[in-house]
Amino acid sequence: MSRFAMVCIFIGLLALPSRAAWPVEMTDLYAAEVPVADQSAAARAAASRAALAEVLVKVTGSAAAPAQPQFKALLQQSAQAMQRYSYRTAESGQALQVSFDRQTINQRIYDAGLPVWDRNRPQILLWLALEDGGGRTLVGGENQPELQTVVKDRAQRRGLPVILPKLDGEEQNAVNIAGVWGQFSEPLMQIAARYPADAVLLGRVYAIGPERWRGQWTLRHAGSTASWEAGEGSIADVVAAGLNQVAENLAQRYALVLKPGVNSVATLMVDNVANIQDYARLSRYLDSLDPVRGVTVERVEGASVVYRVQVRGELQGLTQALVLGRVLTPVAAGAAADDALQYRLIP
Repeated sequence: MSRFAMVCIFIGLLALPSRAAWPVEMTDLYAAEVPVADQSAAARAAASRAALAEVLVKVTGSAAAPAQPQFKALLQQSAQAMQRYSYRTAESGQALQVSFDRQTINQRIYDAGLPVWDRNRPQILLWLALEDGGGRTLVGGENQPELQTVVKDRAQRRGLPVILPKLDGEEQNAVNIAGVWGQFSEPLMQIAARYPADAVLLGRVYAIGPERWRGQWTLRHAGSTASWEAGEGSIADVVAAGLNQVAENLAQRYALVLKPGVNSVATLMVDNVANIQDYARLSRYLDSLDPVRGVTVERVEGASVVYRVQVRGELQGLTQALVLGRVLTPVAAGAAADDALQYRLIP
C-alpha cells in the first residue's frame, strides 16, 4: 500500500467525530422473535421466514431488504439458515425465537450486492416529548413506561442501541421541556454529555385526533443534523417511523457494500499489547469484524503485534470498522514500518 493511501486513510480517521467512542456491540442482530400459530412444521417454516425478514432488515439497515428479489430463495429456505429455535408463551400468544447463522446471512447479503451493517453501532440518546390532552411530558425515568416499552421494542427490531434519559433530579432542573419540544439541540447536547451516547435524537409526538398521532424528529450525529416528519398513525406507528428513518440514515453512513471480486490485504501494527490477555482479546476482536476474511500474525516486536489482514472489499471498510469498535485507536500515519496501518490497543 502506498504512503499516499496511508495518509488519506489516516486523514479520514481524524475527520471522524471525537465522540465516536460509544458504539455498542449488538449481539442479537441475527435473532428474532415472531408470533407463531402452533408448533407444526408448516407454522414454524412460515414464522422462520418472518424472523429472517426481520434479521435482514437489522443487518442491512434497510426496511426494503426482504422485498429484494435476490433474497427470495433465501427466505423460502429460511429453515436451512437457522442455528437454533425455541418456543415461548407470550402475552399475545405463542412466539418462535430463532437465531440464524451470521456467516451464512452475511455472505448471502454480500452476494446480493447489498450492505452489511457491522454489529458495532452508535449509541443513541433519545429525548422524546409527548403532547396529549394532559399536556406535555418527557419520556424517560418513571414517565410513560408503556411508551418506553414501545421505544425499546421498535429500536430492537431495527438493531438500534437506544437509551432514554434518566430524568433524575439534576436533569429535571436542567431540562426545559420547551427546549425538547422546540428541538433546540444545543442545551440538550450539553446535558447529553452525561451519557455514553454517540448520537442524539430529538422527537416530539403529538395527538391530532382520537388514537391518531404525528411525530417530528431531529438526529444529531457526527457533526451533521437531519430532520423529518414521521407521518400519522398510532403512537407505536409514529415511533416506529421515526426510528426507521434513524436506522436508514445511519446505515447509509456505516453499512459496508462489497464489490464482487474485490478483496484487499492490509498490514496492521497494534501497539500496547502488554500480555497474553491483551493478545487474546485483540485476536478475538479482529476475527469478529465483518470486513475481515482472515488474520495471521507476521511478527511480534516487544509490545507491538504486526498482523496481515485479508479484507473483504476495500480497505476503508476495515478502517471504518476499527474506529467503531472501541478496541483500537489510530496512531499517526508514517510511524509504523512497512506502511502499516498503526493502532494502539485501548486498555
